[in-house]
Amino acid sequence: MPIHSSEQQKIGIISLGNELDVFDILEQGASGIMKLALKFQKRKKKSHEAFGEILTGRGYQVSFIDHSQIKVMMESVKESIAEFTSKYDLIIYFVKKDTMSNQTNLRVEFKSLAGFDAPWFIHEIPTMLISVANPYHEYDFADVMTIINGYSPTDEVLQAIVDKLEGKTPFRGVSPVSMDFYTN
Repeated sequence: MPIHSSEQQKIGIISLGNELDVFDILEQGASGIMKLALKFQKRKKKSHEAFGEILTGRGYQVSFIDHSQIKVMMESVKESIAEFTSKYDLIIYFVKKDTMSNQTNLRVEFKSLAGFDAPWFIHEIPTMLISVANPYHEYDFADVMTIINGYSPTDEVLQAIVDKLEGKTPFRGVSPVSMDFYTN
C-alpha cells in the first residue's frame, strides 16, 4: 500500500504501548522538588513522536490521537462517525510495547473508556498497524489488513518503514509470526 502525501495528506497516529518517562509522571501530578528537578531535564522524544516527525518532514499532516486524556475522549464522544472520519485519510496504530521481566502479558491495552482507541473505524478509514518492539501484536489487531513489524524503534528503522510505505523501497522478508491457525 504505497502512500503519498498528495493522497493521504491527513494521518492520525494512535500510540499504544508502555513507553513512559519521568515527564509523564509530571503530567500525572508530581510536585515539589521532583517537579523542580525535572524542569532542568531535557525530554527524550518517544518513538511515535519521532515517526510522526519523519512523516511531517515528508509533507504529511500528522496528528496524534490520544484518548487516554479524559477531556479529549469526552470531545470524541460528541463527534459523529462522519466528523471523525473526515479528519483523517489514514490511521496508523503505532505500538511500542517492550518486553519486561515482571510483565506477564504483552497484549495491547486500549487506554480509553469504551474502547474509543480500538480499531472500530477500519471500514471507514484505511488503517494500519506498525509495531516496533514485538511482532505478536497482530493477534490484537486481527481485522487490520496492513501490519508492519519493525522490531526496533531506531531512527534508521523508522526511516526505512516510511520509505517502504511510500514505495521507495520494497518490503522484503517473511514474518516469523503467522495468524494462520490449523485444525485437525
